[in-house]
Amino acid sequence: MEETVVGNEVHRNLVSVSEQTYTLQNVTTDPVVFEIEHFVPLGWTLDSDPKPDQMSGSTAIFHPHAQPGEIVHLHVGLRHTKPLKNRIVKNSPLTPPQPQGN
Repeated sequence: MEETVVGNEVHRNLVSVSEQTYTLQNVTTDPVVFEIEHFVPLGWTLDSDPKPDQMSGSTAIFHPHAQPGEIVHLHVGLRHTKPLKNRIVKNSPLTPPQPQGN
């Protein structure tokens, strides 16, 4: 659950996170560049560091480099946010007092 207050409304989002770590080992005697293609479902956003080198439709493409014998890790994160109904907050310590009418 993620909450923010805007004026006197609480904005709530149901957040889903999916994470995957790729572990890659260069077993050759030369430097290599791997190509990882990771599907991003409709409605989800990529939340990864590093960012992909490119997007091809709904596929994120990464090119991690590895020296001979090196093991590298690539973390890929996906995020899906679903807004929930907002509601008015009265007398909340998170919202400033509203002006009173005359």
